[in-house]
Amino acid sequence: TDRAMARLTPSPPPPGGELPSGGGGEMSRALASEVLRCYADVLRVGRVTVNGTKLAWKTSTSNDDQLVNFSAVFTEALRGVVDDSLLRQVTHWFCKSVSINYGLSEILALLQRRLGEPAGARCSVLTRGPTGAVAVDYSVDVVPAQTMRVRVAWKEKDNIVCCSPESAKRVVCGTLSYIETEFPLPPGRDFRPTYCVQMQLKGSRASEIVRTVVRTWCGTGPDPVELVSPETPLHSVEEDDPSPRRPSRSLPRLLPCLLGRSAVSAQPGEVLPGPCKPSTVCGQRRERVSL
Repeated sequence: TDRAMARLTPSPPPPGGELPSGGGGEMSRALASEVLRCYADVLRVGRVTVNGTKLAWKTSTSNDDQLVNFSAVFTEALRGVVDDSLLRQVTHWFCKSVSINYGLSEILALLQRRLGEPAGARCSVLTRGPTGAVAVDYSVDVVPAQTMRVRVAWKEKDNIVCCSPESAKRVVCGTLSYIETEFPLPPGRDFRPTYCVQMQLKGSRASEIVRTVVRTWCGTGPDPVELVSPETPLHSVEEDDPSPRRPSRSLPRLLPCLLGRSAVSAQPGEVLPGPCKPSTVCGQRRERVSL
């Protein structure tokens, strides 16, 4: 972690290391620390589309180097599109906006309220397909008005599942198609993005028959869109102190309940678990998982 933060700050890189980008694109140690501790989900995926261009980076390495590799290609793709003064923070804003510890947690909480609590089950979203391939696409578009639009799309259907703690039986409960949001660059200190969530939940057998008949006669329309918003701002308190000082203690791992295992060993495409009882993680009210 110290190596990654040293390579993401304006301070001299370690022997053999290089800064991932120049001209204002280096991330401070404080922001790099927070990304690795709380918002490293997308780093393990290895691909993202930025303004229509597909980017890729090496993921068969440590989390530290994944962050360095991602930051290098991401900031370079946004150079000349985003103001140079914001390049050192834009990686953090994107990683946070698509993380299970921020926006995605609200979607999981919504699914738990709709499906899990009435049935006494735990809800999850699958991020790998039947063959084991990653079934999630990340995309970013920055419009001339200096607004970043972020989208996470699922390529496989029937990816919302609920599992009974008693029987351990997994039941398909619907399809999450995509989530998307947008935020100004830079976001205000109190700005909380609103996420559009397109999903289709399975109902009773009778309601499914009615839906099938309606679609047969009226055609297939888009699935309904829900709106959710996190309880805390996108802005990080770490942005208020960009000094490249070293953290006073080693970085803790993500709670295993959030991604099924620690951040160091988690792989892209693991089941995103649904919430259980409240706890506090990464500076916001979260829900702990017990799958």
